[in-house]
Amino acid sequence: MDLTQARKDAKTQRKRALKSCGYWRCFLIQLVLIGLGMAVARVEASSQKPKSKETPVLQVTMQVDFGKDIGQSFGSLLEVRDSRGHVIAGAGFADVYNTMFRNDRYTVQFFVQPNSEDNQFTLEPLPRPIKEYGQVIRLKRPGNLAATMQPRGNPTELEFLLTRDSMTILQDGKQLASTKFGSKLTAEFKPASIAWGKGTFGPLQRTIRSNTVKPGIRG
Repeated sequence: MDLTQARKDAKTQRKRALKSCGYWRCFLIQLVLIGLGMAVARVEASSQKPKSKETPVLQVTMQVDFGKDIGQSFGSLLEVRDSRGHVIAGAGFADVYNTMFRNDRYTVQFFVQPNSEDNQFTLEPLPRPIKEYGQVIRLKRPGNLAATMQPRGNPTELEFLLTRDSMTILQDGKQLASTKFGSKLTAEFKPASIAWGKGTFGPLQRTIRSNTVKPGIRG
């Protein structure tokens, strides 16, 4: 059987299947498909930039040109210091690895340095996949947020939003991750200066096209 005849037979079978389906069955299938489309629309809408009436403690927006991906480390995006010169916030790509596996280079991290009253962390032992495997312990500490950035066209807009009790990472206006914490964490948060492309994760290996920060602090 040639390809043309096979296509004709397949088309004929589809028509027979639609006829045998019956009106109400096809109608119900269409309703299910419409419902799935509405669900997808809701998911896409929920990923849009959240609207908040609360005045942000810190709001940083950056246009970053990541250029051609050749497996390089990206480094630090920014680092915020107080009037004493202490680091109180920052963002960037850790990109750490040892003799085993390299972590996701596109994982962007946003952190706030807790003050002395809220500098607590918890240790949570995780199940071992096999008996011979060493113990893995998860460290939980308030003021840390990580999300996988989606590689897109250049430049890419990244936004880091900090309020009195939450922090959020956005990319091109869409929320990547958000978390809540106690208001004590930012009770003494008083930014005085910001360094672009420098910080905990090493110097930035890409190009910052533009940047804005609110409230206005020395850059």
